Parts: sequence; C-alpha cells; structure tokens
Amino acid sequence: MTSISAGYAEKTITPRDNNHYLAGYIVRDKPMKGVHDDIYVRTLILDGGWPPLVVMELDLLCIDKNIYMDTRRRAEKILGKNHLVLAASHTHSAPSTIYRDPLHRIGMGEFRRDYYDYVMERIGEALEEAVSTAEPVHAWFTSTVIRGVATDRNTPRKKIDQKAVILGLDMRSKKVLVINYPVHPTVLGPDNLYVTRDLVGALQDRVEELTGYKTIYLNGAAANISTRFTRRSQSFEEAERLGRLAAEQIIDAMVLGRKKELVFDDMRVCIDRVDLEARNHDELLRLAVLIETSIKLKLKETREPGKRRALGAQLEAIRAIKGFSHMLKNIGDIGIILTAISIDNVLGMVTWPGEIDSMASLLLRGTTGYDEVMLIGYTNEYTGYLVPEDKGEITYESLMQLFRPDAFEKVVEKMRNILGIECRE
Repeated sequence: MTSISAGYAEKTITPRDNNHYLAGYIVRDKPMKGVHDDIYVRTLILDGGWPPLVVMELDLLCIDKNIYMDTRRRAEKILGKNHLVLAASHTHSAPSTIYRDPLHRIGMGEFRRDYYDYVMERIGEALEEAVSTAEPVHAWFTSTVIRGVATDRNTPRKKIDQKAVILGLDMRSKKVLVINYPVHPTVLGPDNLYVTRDLVGALQDRVEELTGYKTIYLNGAAANISTRFTRRSQSFEEAERLGRLAAEQIIDAMVLGRKKELVFDDMRVCIDRVDLEARNHDELLRLAVLIETSIKLKLKETREPGKRRALGAQLEAIRAIKGFSHMLKNIGDIGIILTAISIDNVLGMVTWPGEIDSMASLLLRGTTGYDEVMLIGYTNEYTGYLVPEDKGEITYESLMQLFRPDAFEKVVEKMRNILGIECRE
C-alpha cells in the first residue's frame, strides 16, 4: 500500500473595497455594493511519492490563462514538479476586475492589478500552508444523485447528470471532502450587487457545519444545468434553501452510502491535447441578427418564468455577440489541454477548461470502466461553452460556443480515450 499524505488550507479572497464590478451577467451594469459572504481559495495537496497533485478551488466566475499560469509558477516554486487542477466554482457574484481580458469581464469594470496581486498572494499562502500541514491520510469515495435542486435550463424534463461524486480524505487533525457536482450557481440574478458564493456557499457551509469536514467544490459538466425551473425566487434565502437541500443529500450519502476505499497503489496522471476548429463568427453574427426579432416576440408571448429566463438569456447572448464581435472574429483554431487522473483504476477524473454539456459526463460514466468519474469543469483556463450539435434548437449555450458544432463529439471521444485507454496502459 502506497503511503500518501494530504494537506489542506483555505484563504479568503474577498475584495477589500466596493470599487469592483461582478462578473457573470452582461446586463448587470452597476458596481458591487458590499459582501454577503466571503469568497475563498481552497487548496488540497496529495503526495505519494509521485509529483504532487494540487487541487484548488477559487470562488470566481472562471479561471483565465493569467491566473492559471501565475498559480502554476507559484506551485512549481513551492512544490517543484506537480499536477495542478485549478477550478472556479463559477459563481456569478465575484469580482470581474481580476480579469485582464474584457471578454472575461463581460465588459464590466476595469482590470485591477491590486486585486489580482492580492488573490495571487493568498493563493501562495494557501499553497505554503497546505504543504506545511500535510499528514497521512485515509481516502474513500462515494456518490449520490442530487434531487430537487436543478434541471436542464432549457428543457426541464431532459435527462441530465445530477450525480455528486464525493472524495473523502481523513487526516488526524482535519478532514476534507472534494465534492464534484454540476450546477450553475445562479440563484442570484443580475440584480444582485453583493459578493457571494451563491448556493455553493450554502452547500459548503451546511456540510461543514454538520460533519466537521472542510470542503472543496469542483463544478462539473454544468453548461446546461441550473436552478432556472426549481428556484422559487432569486434571493439569498432561496440560494440557502437549495444549497442546504443539496448538502443534506450529500451528508446522507456519506452516512448511508457505500464507501469505497482508495489506497493509491496505482495513481496515474495523463495529459493530452485536443485541437478544435473555431466557429465562423461572421456567420454567427448574421444568425444573431436574424433571430433577434423572433426571440423578442416569443418573450412577449411567454408567461412561464423559466421559459422567459431562457429567452432572455438568448437575448443576452445576442447582445454579447454583437458587442464583442470585433474580438471574437480574431479567435483562431484552439488547442486545449486535458488532464486525466486515474486512482486505483476505480476513480477517474478529467478536466475541461470551460462549460461543457451534461451529456459529456453521462457518456463518460458508461464507457470508461471506472466505478465513478469526476468531470471537472471551469478548470485551468476558460474557453466558453461546448454543447452537442442540435440543428433543431437555438439556445444561449449554442450561441455562445466558440467552436464548430461538431466539437462536442470530438472532445468526448478524446476524454474517453485519455481516461479509458491512456491512463490504464
């Protein structure tokens, strides 16, 4: 049995003043008013004689290239060679001012070097503390299907992946849960001007309160999953209700579910690249202009709140396409790095740098041979949406995709290969 150690640390990255805009909604055009709950960097380091595995959660909309590269440099300085999984929770209520690229800020606010440097400093502190507190660990995993929290955000009866995969790490002085669960943390809408982790914060706080475990939340294949049809309002109280509902089901799985032990006798990390052809954005702009009037008409005729929000989201996508078309047309073909992790040939993990449709994790679970698979989205950069080709439906997600429509199938096949073949050889 391999001897492994784990270290954990968390640091707040909450902005220290209100001179920030919040990222996530193109229609939100006012600066933040204050802080509802703190946002964090949470860091886990696993070491078993191989290059350490570093898993970090940032309560941000996304991870851009600058954040990823600077974090990687800090991790290499502290740990030497390592494998980094740097994931955003995808809250839509964290500062946009951390991003240099106006596409990531969605046009809101300006990049603030002081806030960026502060977050990088806190990341470094979390890495150093996680290293210094490492101790032997007993690891296990389990899973459960979360019910009543989210649905497909365009067609609520459509089949989606709502499985939460839970990795438990029990050390002498602390215990940590890594929770991989796909959902858009968007209970709070564009009217919210307070920093918050949204329902993810309520989920984490409830689990920590009732179990004593620290938590790292890793969002999943959540491109098409949200609370649009399940929430009763867009309020902090509703974010807490839905977060607690998910938390209680996760706790039930910890107590009542079947846990499988991990010994890390066979730990493999495989890295591969998939090359995707960029979409023709002149054609996309023409499509956006063509359908805009039709969507506005449907919005006037529709009374159901969830469907109205779906149509409103399509108009937001059109606004984004028209507003940023001069930037989008310069995007060429994109090479994307995928990281796959195999633990004892029973727990598989694979990363995606953006928002991928729930169908991806459903397909991987059934074809890669693992007991459970964690598809971790919003990781190690951000490349927007990736959804299956559906010639009969136009959605916010399909409008916001940077790649050609056949890209989804290509990516899933590459994930299947890297998880099911490369990491098992």
